[in-house]
Amino acid sequence: MGGTGEVRAGAGPAPGTKPAGGGRAMAGVKPLRPEDPAGSTAPGAEPLLEVENLEVTFFTDEGPVPAVRGVSLNVGQGEVVALVGESGSGKSVTARAITGLVPPPGRVVGGRIRLGGRDLLDLSPAAWRAVRGREVGLVFQDPMTSLDPLFTVGDQLVEAITAHRRMPRARAMARAEELLALAGLPRPADRLRQYPHELSGGMRQRVLIAMALATPPRLVIADEPTTALDVTIQAQILALLDDLRRQTGASLLLITHNLGVVAELADRVYVMYGGRIAEAAPVDRLFARPAHPYTRALLAAVPDPFAAEARPPDPIPGDPPDPRRLPAGCPFASRCPLAEERCFHQVPPLRELAPGHVAACWLVEEAGEGEAWSAGWEAPLAGGGGQGAPAATSGRAAGGAGRAGAGAERAPVQAPAGPRVRVTYGSGPGEPVRPHDGQDPRRQDPHQGPWQAARQDRQQDLGQAGRQDPRQAPQTARGGVAGGDPRQADILLRLEDVATVFPVQRGWRQTRFLRAVDGVSLEVRRGETLGLVGESGCGKTTLGRTIARLYRPARGRILFRGRDLAPLDEPALRPVRRHLQMVFQDPYASLDPRMRVEDLIAEPLHLIPGLSRREQRERVRAMLARVGLRPDHASRYPHEFSGGQRQRIGIARALVVEPELVVADEPLSALDVSVQAQILHLLGSLQEELGLSYLLITHDLAVVRHVCQRVAVMYLGRVVEEAPVEELFARPLHPYTQALMAAIPVPDPVRARRRERKLVQGEPPDPVNPPSGCPFRTRCPLAQARCAEEVPELRELAPGHRVACHLAG
Repeated sequence: MGGTGEVRAGAGPAPGTKPAGGGRAMAGVKPLRPEDPAGSTAPGAEPLLEVENLEVTFFTDEGPVPAVRGVSLNVGQGEVVALVGESGSGKSVTARAITGLVPPPGRVVGGRIRLGGRDLLDLSPAAWRAVRGREVGLVFQDPMTSLDPLFTVGDQLVEAITAHRRMPRARAMARAEELLALAGLPRPADRLRQYPHELSGGMRQRVLIAMALATPPRLVIADEPTTALDVTIQAQILALLDDLRRQTGASLLLITHNLGVVAELADRVYVMYGGRIAEAAPVDRLFARPAHPYTRALLAAVPDPFAAEARPPDPIPGDPPDPRRLPAGCPFASRCPLAEERCFHQVPPLRELAPGHVAACWLVEEAGEGEAWSAGWEAPLAGGGGQGAPAATSGRAAGGAGRAGAGAERAPVQAPAGPRVRVTYGSGPGEPVRPHDGQDPRRQDPHQGPWQAARQDRQQDLGQAGRQDPRQAPQTARGGVAGGDPRQADILLRLEDVATVFPVQRGWRQTRFLRAVDGVSLEVRRGETLGLVGESGCGKTTLGRTIARLYRPARGRILFRGRDLAPLDEPALRPVRRHLQMVFQDPYASLDPRMRVEDLIAEPLHLIPGLSRREQRERVRAMLARVGLRPDHASRYPHEFSGGQRQRIGIARALVVEPELVVADEPLSALDVSVQAQILHLLGSLQEELGLSYLLITHDLAVVRHVCQRVAVMYLGRVVEEAPVEELFARPLHPYTQALMAAIPVPDPVRARRRERKLVQGEPPDPVNPPSGCPFRTRCPLAQARCAEEVPELRELAPGHRVACHLAG
């Protein structure tokens, strides 16, 4: 890794160059570049994976439930293809069908799956086992549940290796060590003897990647490989997948809902919705000229941390269709602001808009001379991220759902050898992407014009119009920072040298101490949102729970509304809890599965004395409406809801007592981008309506840019930098903050391709045995001798901008 050259299969020519073939790009053929001497395979080359008209149905007691409906796609040799969409769209079921792992009562009821020309659906169970691992490698979403906790990492790798190759155990163990080294794990010999629970999440994901490459396979299917990982670990995993793809020549089918990851790594993209392919195109063209309303809505829901103007992401109204009650027409019609009458009754066929670009929508027309779009749609933005997008030629309909994506896959390309994810390690903190990035800021948002107007009209119908920027509205509404010194605003919460320590038993008698929070001082003002960011294990969640007094601090003061909460016992805390609530990271784990939603939300109301049962029910029903849930949801149980709906229940439970401060601990973790946008919109609207203050704990800096006024960065229990959000993004001073910025995926393939990121390597040190001096010095590329000897103080170098680094200033 660390090379500087990069190319992307399926993309257009570099700026200033012309496509091969008389200025017009041929379908599926990537024009040659100076850095790509090999070019592309000839049109009509045999793809590695072909899926044609795939149908998967689950036969339940309530009747058949179609999960995948006529999906067609293919993957070329050495190509990276992304399959994106919301939860429930059929992405993972499609991947499981390709590998013969559809769980019962599901069955493949139609279509063909060919790998290297071989039909996989005719295979016996024994033949399927030979294909899995040998020809197709799998990287599952949750490494903790995918690895056996009773066996060491070495035993599980050896099992994967010897399942397809006969060799002595000693040789297989040596091969396992090589695979772990290839996957970037430090001290691979030591890792072989460890159990999965002894590894961090990023390390476990690397073990799964090493296991998938044990043979090595021709195709790797990665199902959400970066979900819920920190941005630094996510960037390392992306660079690892890209590096291994180039070293082994394997193709990659990437299943994800993270469009930033897609922009970084993919050659082509398929967008799924309601079990069907909604759109397919080369990655540059999809981001620059999205055609399907669903694709446009997905892109509008992605926060861009480096956009010229910070704006909250736009939520998609409504929910995905229930596969048990699918609509007769377009599955997106009920959520589409442009839907016509026929959209509700007729399934649109996939139409070819340009070579390699198809979409299933009645509102787009086939490509004619030039770029033909239906009335009411804006022309593609000039200079948009698809400078190399192929010019349109006369096209035709793609032939309906049975040939989904045919126009996009007619001529798969062979991916070049250059890296897509351009990263280096240890050579400096790097320069974060600037907001304008040398481009016209208008091209940052390809969703302007009639589409945006129609979406705003729909939002007005839903009572969502007129929302202000949540980074500004709370301050002006409370009379805080606007027009004055922000440090003089009303302080709701002040932390003074707070520390939280846990005893850790080592052996029979030896007890050591883990300093999860080590001397944190912060302020949260009335009506503002303070973002608390950092990698897993940095102490963010522990600090949030200490503020809520779920943990007792070892030292320091927690001044909430002028009262110190640190020394209070539980009876004294009960009246305070009405004003200080917490939204937890995992709503399913934090909600009692035996209680109905009405009882779950009403439970905190015992903090308000004198409320009758009728008044409690009225409050619960009003709060359900505020968070976008129906009255009949009150009688249901948590398992009957989606992840986004469960998070809404958790928010309703926290807000039903009308608190002043809400500690939100990773409320968006592992949610789809569309659901994230809905939750962010909900939190912002409730903040305006109720005058709330938020402490938002997250590892997603893209979200922080758009919803917070100030940001505090934590590392190994300490705040290393604190600043107003625009100041932090414009001028990050601490090397760790710069590394976090460099690790953020950019939801724009053109900017992502130009960007070279300098990342920190490795993972945070053990908090039980922290390094001397600066806690970041073991990973800092700029560390000096002084950094090992002195702990840097948190110094104010500009108004409101504090940093703990000897080298800053």
